[in-house]
Amino acid sequence: MNSDQIRTMQVCLEYVPSYGGSAVAVRDYAIAMDSFVVAFTSNRNLGYTQGWDDKVLRVPIRPDFLGRAYAVPESGDGLSASRLMLSQSSLAVLHLLYRYHIPWASTIAYQSQIPYWIVPHGILDPHVFTYRSWTKKIWLKVLGSRIMQRAEAVVFVTERERQKASPYTQGCKTQVIHLPVEYVDTSRRERIRLEIRARHIIPEEARVLVWMGRLHPMKRILETIDAFGHVCDPSLHLLIIGPDDVLKKEDCENYCLKQNIKNVHLLGPVYGNSKYDYYMASDGFISLSYRENFNYTLAEALACGLPAILSPGNDLALDLHSQNCGWMLKTEDAHEAITAIKEFALAPQAVLHELGTAGQQWARTNLDWETFTTALRELAIESTNAAHS
Repeated sequence: MNSDQIRTMQVCLEYVPSYGGSAVAVRDYAIAMDSFVVAFTSNRNLGYTQGWDDKVLRVPIRPDFLGRAYAVPESGDGLSASRLMLSQSSLAVLHLLYRYHIPWASTIAYQSQIPYWIVPHGILDPHVFTYRSWTKKIWLKVLGSRIMQRAEAVVFVTERERQKASPYTQGCKTQVIHLPVEYVDTSRRERIRLEIRARHIIPEEARVLVWMGRLHPMKRILETIDAFGHVCDPSLHLLIIGPDDVLKKEDCENYCLKQNIKNVHLLGPVYGNSKYDYYMASDGFISLSYRENFNYTLAEALACGLPAILSPGNDLALDLHSQNCGWMLKTEDAHEAITAIKEFALAPQAVLHELGTAGQQWARTNLDWETFTTALRELAIESTNAAHS
C-alpha cells in the first residue's frame, strides 16, 4: 500500500487555534497526511474555528463535570458519524492522552484492526506529573499503557521528549518526527525592523529580545520579565507577544510597575504572517518555560534567523546544543538566565548574526515541510504494512 491509498484520520481534542501548539500540530499532521479530523470540541470553542473547519467533524463535549474533566462527548449524530468514519479509515492518529477520545478511538481502531499512532504532545513530561499526578498515573496504569503498547507508533516531536517519556513507554514502538515551520523570507528584515520599531517607539540602535506565547505560568513569563529587569540595561527592550491565559496582560503590566522594570512592551496577541515581522524586528528570542516539548515560537524564531536563550525545559534545545545558535541554559536558576541576557545585550551584532544564521540553517534543513511530510508518509506505509502482514 502506498501513501496515497492510506485513508488517515486525526482524532484530537479542541481543534481550534486558541488551544495552542497541540492544535496547530494536529493541523500540520492533517495537512501533511491529507486527513479528515474528528475533533472533540467544547461549546465555548465552537464559535472560534474560522479557517479550521475543512474536512473536520466536530463532536460536541458535554457541558457538565464529566465534559469539563474528561472531555466526555454528548451522544448523538456527531459521535455516531465519527465512529463510522474512524472504522473506515486505514490509519488513525490519536493526539494527547488522559481524555475520553483516546480509549474511545483506540478501542474502535483495535477492534476494526486499524493501525493507530499516539502523539502525546509533551504530556508524558515529568513536569506534567507535578499536578494531578495520581489521576494521570492511574489512567496510564489502567488504560494508557495498553493503548500505547498496541499502537504502531508513539510519535514524539523531539528526542528529548522521547527520553523524558521513557518510563511510560516501555514495550512501545517510538518514533521522533520534528514538526514543521514555514520557510520565512527574511530579505526584507531591515525595512520591517525600522517599521516595527518606529510603531512601538523603540530606538533603531536598541537591542531587542522577543518572547512569544500564551500568558501561562508554565511559560515563566513573570520570571522572564524579572530576569530582564535585573540586567538593568536601558538600551535593552523586551517584546511580550501573546494572548491572555491564566495570566493576563494587565497582570504583567502591574508586575512591571511594581518592580519598576522599564522597556517591556506588552503587545497582546499577533496572528498570521504579522508575527514574523516582530521576529524580524528583534535581535534575539527567549523562552524560560518549564516545559516545551517542541515550541512553535522557537521554531519560528530560528526560521527568522534569531539567536535563542532557552531553558532546559525546551526539549528542542537538546537538538540545538551543537549548533552554536544561542544560549542553552543548564538550569532554571535566575542567575544563569540573567547572565545569558547580559551576554546577549553585550554581544557584537556580527556575533548575533552568526548565531542566528546557524539556527536558521538548521531550521531550514530539519524543520521544513518536505522533511515532515516524507517522514509521516513513510511511517504510515510502514505501519499499515506491518498491521496487515
